[in-house]
Parts: sequence; C-alpha cells; structure tokens
Amino acid sequence: MKRFLLALTLIVAVALVMARCGNTSEFSMGMEMNPDGKDAVITVQDPDVGDCVAAGSMIVGENDTVYIEPALEGDVVIRIQMFPESEADIDDDPALLTEEFTDESKEIPLEIDVSGTEPIECGIAPGDYMVYATTVTGSGSGTIILRVGEQPTPWTQAATAEEAAKGAGLDRFEVPDGVQTSLGPVAPLSFGYQEGVAEADISAAAVEMRARKGLKASYEDVSFDENEYKYEWSRDIGGTIVKCYGNRDGEATKTVWSDDTYSYALLAYGAGGDDDYGLPAEDLDGLVEAIK
Repeated sequence: MKRFLLALTLIVAVALVMARCGNTSEFSMGMEMNPDGKDAVITVQDPDVGDCVAAGSMIVGENDTVYIEPALEGDVVIRIQMFPESEADIDDDPALLTEEFTDESKEIPLEIDVSGTEPIECGIAPGDYMVYATTVTGSGSGTIILRVGEQPTPWTQAATAEEAAKGAGLDRFEVPDGVQTSLGPVAPLSFGYQEGVAEADISAAAVEMRARKGLKASYEDVSFDENEYKYEWSRDIGGTIVKCYGNRDGEATKTVWSDDTYSYALLAYGAGGDDDYGLPAEDLDGLVEAIK
C-alpha cells in the first residue's frame, strides 16, 4: 500500500456541491457521501479531461486516516485535491470552482493522482477542507472510495507468543501449535503486539489464520474486521459461547469471543484469493480451545 502521510488526517462530513469544469456537457463524474459522513464514493463513467466534482465542509481530526480505495478500469487518472476551506471561498457560482482551485497561490495540502486499483493511505493537517476531483488523462470507468477510519496503531514484531503477551501487557498468550485440522496440523508463523493486543499468524496447508487476544476494557472486538458477512451464528465451544461470521453457511471466516478480562478473535484466509473461505465446525473447535 502506498503511503502519503503529510501530517494528521481526515474526518469527512460534507454537504455536496457538484460542478462541471472545462466544458458544458452533462456530468460524467459524481460524488456521494454516506449518511454517517465517513465515506465518499466518486463514480467515474468515461469522463472527459477536465471533468470535476467538488464537496464542501471536510473536518480534519487528529487520530484518523483517510484511505483512498480506487477500482478503476481503463487508463483514466483522477486527481484528488484537498484545500483549506478558508482558501477555497466558493459561493453559489460553480464557475468559481475553476478559478479558486487552480489558483497557484492557493495552498494544496494534499494532491494525489489516482488510477487502477492500488489503495492509498494519506492524511493532512487539522482544519476545514474542500475536496476536488478532476480527470487528468485517459479514459475509463469505476469508483474511488474515500474512507475515513482511525489511524491504526503500528504492530511490533515478537519472537514468541510469550514476548507478544509481555509487549501487549497481557498475562499470557497461547496459540494453536500442532492442533490437528482437516488440512493437517497448525503451526505458528509469526507474532506481534501493540498496546493491549497480542496476535499470531498461524497456518495449516493452504489456509492462513490470525489469532488475537486483547484487553476487553480497551477492545470489545479485537478482530478489527469491519467486513459484512452473509451468515452470523453462535456456538458453544467448551462452555464458551463464540460468535461466528462467514459468507458460507456453517464456515467461519471471523470468530470472536470474550471472558471477564479478555477479548479473542480468530480470522481465516483462504489461498488463491478465496475471500469467502471459512473454518468448518470440526476445525474451529480445537483452534478456539487452544487460544488462551
């Protein structure tokens, strides 16, 4: 993932203003915000060079990151610029967009060209901003998602599960090692930690898994997985009620549970881009019981 870290980051909360720059034909790009003000979606449909949209009232927070997630086909390049609202004094006349946003005297805290599908993480200094997107070159279609989320705490590598537990401030961290599954025995690959959470990457044949344990007072869900799943169900494993999530009935891609002090999570990743892979019940039981 490319990184463009200029200072801090964005919380997006906008009332939209749309404009066409450069010619007088109908819009071929548009921008929509989700009701929670956290995500913006730019839709691109074979725009001409110079086509643009603008949105107002972006508020910068201190502990968030803006993620630019393009899904563009063709060779189209979209330039995204973010300007201080005080510098982009735009009234009801959309024609001012071109003048205001292309004035070389205006400060541009963030300017980035977006194409293809490679995600980008970026941030700017605190303040109120306008966002501006324009077609630079090429032709194509697709979407660009501007997603705002809390800046992740960096993980520190550890040599062992014990070292990861100590670094995270946990009493212990035990992970599956040698547990038999339908794919063969499980083996830990690596360990890491951040404040309050320890994790381990483990594998069995063509499946990789991630086990986490964290302080419940700080993290109710240590999976840090915000994906939506088709199925959701609960199971009793050794007297512990676990919640399972997956896109295939009875196969858990995400499993979470907790006790009075700690939260736990187990994530499964299939090989070859199988994003819907999930652990069957006969494999899940032994793995969950081994995470302590």
